[in-house]
Amino acid sequence: MTTTISTSNLAQALRAVTPCASRDITLPDLCVVQLQAAPGLLTATATDRYVIGHARQAATGALSRPRYLHRRDAKNLRDELVSYMEDRESGLDPVTIAEHDDDCLRVTFGPVTMHCVEPSVGKFPDVAAVLATLPTEPTAEGLHAPVSLSHRVLRPLLKAAEADPYNPPRLLFDGPRKPVRVEIGNWFIGAAMPVKLRGDEQPVPVEMPAPAEAVAR
Repeated sequence: MTTTISTSNLAQALRAVTPCASRDITLPDLCVVQLQAAPGLLTATATDRYVIGHARQAATGALSRPRYLHRRDAKNLRDELVSYMEDRESGLDPVTIAEHDDDCLRVTFGPVTMHCVEPSVGKFPDVAAVLATLPTEPTAEGLHAPVSLSHRVLRPLLKAAEADPYNPPRLLFDGPRKPVRVEIGNWFIGAAMPVKLRGDEQPVPVEMPAPAEAVAR
């Protein structure tokens, strides 16, 4: 099966989520970008247990199942797309992502064809269920200050923000000590929160002081 998306849409999605993929080789299931495609929509998702990158873009066609790009391949594909668009007036050229054999994706745009061997992924977190629990509107109270974010959360969010300099990040939250949802434009969602994979893992939480603590400081 195949899906088709514009070069700019795919480049934006990969620029947003690739920094959120884990660099920890002891967690190979998280060193990937997950691609899912249904008619009308392609989603790209990555997480390192501390932050979630999630992008939705218009596309046609579909993939038979969630497919995975290794973080390295996602980064290379992103760079190739950006380089390709530099010589053109727009990013509307189509990119075709085809399932080639059982463990390979063939990505074609213009004269460029890339073959990405799909890494073996055991169990990718159920990120959709996590994202569904995040707030969609800011609270009336406003953001409690100061807000402390781990560098593990802040670093990929800053890199993702560079992909769309005209839309500053917008933070939404449900209250003190709750996960924060970060929106950039209308196409990227970053969930600044831990993703629990196993019972013995305790990721660094997002620290948000209670109102009394904020006043005391």
